[in-house]
Amino acid sequence: MEAENTQSEYLQRDWCIDISWYEQYRCSLFVLAQSSLCGKCRKKLKGELAPAELMANIKKCCSRTTGYITSDQPLMESVFRIFLAGGNQTMSLSQLKDQLEARRGGTLSLSLPALGRLLDRDRYYGIHAVSRS
Repeated sequence: MEAENTQSEYLQRDWCIDISWYEQYRCSLFVLAQSSLCGKCRKKLKGELAPAELMANIKKCCSRTTGYITSDQPLMESVFRIFLAGGNQTMSLSQLKDQLEARRGGTLSLSLPALGRLLDRDRYYGIHAVSRS
């Protein structure tokens, strides 16, 4: 019975990168996201960008390059890059799984509750659940 409640709980949430988490832990989203910048943008961009500016740049340019998301990347890196590419728009687990399958080129052999548990345990990328409005 408890497992059913947990599964239902994960399916009722939306997810995104929590910018305040980076501020709280004195981490830099820019430093973490630098590896997702394309070569052209790495050369062009000087200095650290604000999160909104960084995500707008990645969405407009970097996310459209070949190899931005691949099946060789760790799953959480792909999740992080999906949120960056979408300007950090919130997504349900189902939407996120669809994006992962489309961008990584195949099916994802991970259930929605398992994906939810993976996101819930994230302590590196700052991905958290948000209330649905």
